[in-house]
Amino acid sequence: MKNEANYVVKVMVLLFVCAVISGCLPQKAPKRVTIYTNIEEAVLVSDTVKRLDLINKGLTNVPQEVVKFTNLEKLSLRKNKIKAVSAAIGSLKTLVWLDFGENNIANIDASFGGLTGLTTLYLSDNQFVGLPDVLCSLPVLTYLNLDRNKISTLPDSLGQSVNLKWLRLNKNQLTSLPATIGELKNLKRIYLADNKLTGLPESMEKLDNLTGLELSGNSLTEVPAVIFKMKSLELLDLKRNKLTDVPDEIKNLKHLKWLRLDGNTISDERRVAIKELLPDCHVVF
Repeated sequence: MKNEANYVVKVMVLLFVCAVISGCLPQKAPKRVTIYTNIEEAVLVSDTVKRLDLINKGLTNVPQEVVKFTNLEKLSLRKNKIKAVSAAIGSLKTLVWLDFGENNIANIDASFGGLTGLTTLYLSDNQFVGLPDVLCSLPVLTYLNLDRNKISTLPDSLGQSVNLKWLRLNKNQLTSLPATIGELKNLKRIYLADNKLTGLPESMEKLDNLTGLELSGNSLTEVPAVIFKMKSLELLDLKRNKLTDVPDEIKNLKHLKWLRLDGNTISDERRVAIKELLPDCHVVF
């Protein structure tokens, strides 16, 4: 009888768990964060505001009122006409996510370093010609998007961004990368499409966690040898370069799942050989 009772209890517990997972029983819904899109309304409850979206408002400056939002976590100022980021932004100590995409920004005030909790930053579609040093000092930044700017060089200070996991620099004017990029030990994906790169620094072999490398639309005449040392690579995009071959060392990339080589002039014979070297990888010519 005792065993039978234990069996019944176990069945009832299992049925309850299944009911909860399937949604048959009511669960307490997570509290929704209110998204404010009007700064005048948000100021009235400034202490409680966690997300403020001021998208496409015709702003030419960062509103001074932002200093009142002492608990702000997410701020979007995308699609405005902002040319300079005021010092006021540095006072937002609780900010973790910031979007300045599609403005006319060319530089960042040093006070930006005050955003010590910032993990995600969008600066795409602006007017940067270089990467401001202050961005490299943000201690917990993990995602940085600088796509579609005019960046021609990256500073050595980039190596200080040790918590970066995703770095986007597509459609800029880069001709080379600093050796200090090898210090970004946590980097998982780097996007460098449509630049003017002819090679990569040897220091990149230290990027043990790098799983994705986007190099399409550059000026590579050969596959940089350092790539064959990136043992964690799963995705490698080399389309639209000036390659005529891929060395047999490509077989060293044991975890490679996706290789793009379309837009290059590789012979049919070598195409067959490359596919044989990578039997578990999807290769696109």
